[in-house]
Amino acid sequence: MKRTLIIIAIIAAAIPAMAQPDAEYQLLRRTYKVGADGTIDITLRKELKLIRNRAFTAYADKGETFIVYNPSFESLKINESYTVRADGSKVTTPPNAFVEQLPSEAQNCGRYNALREMALVHTALEYGCTIVLDYTIHRRSNKLYDEFSTVMDCPVKHFEVVIDDPQHMLYATYDADFSHNGNTYSLTNIPQSTIDSYMPANTNGKHFVVSSVKPEDYPTLFTIDSETIPDAASTISNLTKDDPVAYAATLRDYVVDYIRLNNLQPNQLNFQHANAATVWNSGCGTAIEKNILLAAMLRQAGYQAQVLLRNSKWLVQCTIDGIDYLMSATDTRKPPLFIPDLARPSDIIVNRQLAWAPTNLGNSYYLVELPADSGHVDLRSQLLTSVRTAPLNIPNACESYTYTLALPDSLNLQLLTKELNFKSSKEGKWDIGVTIRRTANTVQVTRTMTLTAGTLEGKDYKAFRQALQKWDTTRQLHFKAQ
Repeated sequence: MKRTLIIIAIIAAAIPAMAQPDAEYQLLRRTYKVGADGTIDITLRKELKLIRNRAFTAYADKGETFIVYNPSFESLKINESYTVRADGSKVTTPPNAFVEQLPSEAQNCGRYNALREMALVHTALEYGCTIVLDYTIHRRSNKLYDEFSTVMDCPVKHFEVVIDDPQHMLYATYDADFSHNGNTYSLTNIPQSTIDSYMPANTNGKHFVVSSVKPEDYPTLFTIDSETIPDAASTISNLTKDDPVAYAATLRDYVVDYIRLNNLQPNQLNFQHANAATVWNSGCGTAIEKNILLAAMLRQAGYQAQVLLRNSKWLVQCTIDGIDYLMSATDTRKPPLFIPDLARPSDIIVNRQLAWAPTNLGNSYYLVELPADSGHVDLRSQLLTSVRTAPLNIPNACESYTYTLALPDSLNLQLLTKELNFKSSKEGKWDIGVTIRRTANTVQVTRTMTLTAGTLEGKDYKAFRQALQKWDTTRQLHFKAQ
């Protein structure tokens, strides 16, 4: 019995403790107050406890706070700023810790040089201290569209949204189970965010929108002009191509590559934006301004084009030969996407005859690798963990690949790879199949994948991952000469 107890103690000691977060928000509060004159005050309060030294060595946003505002219609007031040390003593942030500067998002574009960023360096940081910051941005405007996530890069114990709106000007929409008490919305014990390239867009968190217009009316805050751009005429004509789709894509690439993107939100400019000619001449613009410019250039080139808002992203819809295409003037991927506005991308059907050109592994063993399937699916099973708490985003796809490998008569080959007839499906989500069949002198491999865009969780995720593993591990054929 004594030996058993010792063994149990050793095993228990070997189990690692639950990792501590680097920091934890004790409180995050956002307060919106409408004044009698229609102006709006936005007050933000954070109480952030630093637990490990990485909180103020690896993350600049923990030891510093950056507040962007536009003095042309906003003013900033710091209500409180101090640090509560681990022993309970309070250290007020000194005046020289507040530095006003030009926001990086406004650089290299003279039209935005009036914006300001308050850089606040928090002081007296140590293990177990708590940073407290409370500030108000007073907006001399009744326009508001503020969208944010409740999930941060460290846990949040208490999150509050307070809407003090005696004028009944503000609308609140949210996709989380907030408790609601009067004008206060609350969430508690929010886990930290998950960093994952396969996360669905806008789902790494519970989102909240406070707006002075109904969310569906938000795009009407913007006026899209239909003017031409005289100074761009030569550029537009010089980019002409015979293929109208390729020509439109070239215009899009030009705006992506040569018009600088300034990541300023419409709120920060009081929903004012420059016209297409101004954006062209200044060589810079916000997301909506770049798309306004692209739409104007397309219209000047003879296309039907308009700017629209889709899933919180500004895009241009261009009609070519009766087909509506969506393109983004801010997409910096190479090549930038040019997407028909269809529910599913074009089907991929491949049927190829493969010649015998194996890799000789020695001792009469041979390896044949199938061509890489370069379709619409960019998911790799080896990057997906066996247990996943976040939802998995899958795209639309309909792909079929058939490869027929001719075997040489000069070799008596044994197929070491097992013949296979694999199929996995979930109605309305995925259908994945792999078959490997041998005849006398050929081996035929058929790979099919049909996906419906959406998110997977729980048992669906586990089954899909297993199917994807089969898809990823059946690209090689092994042979042995008898």
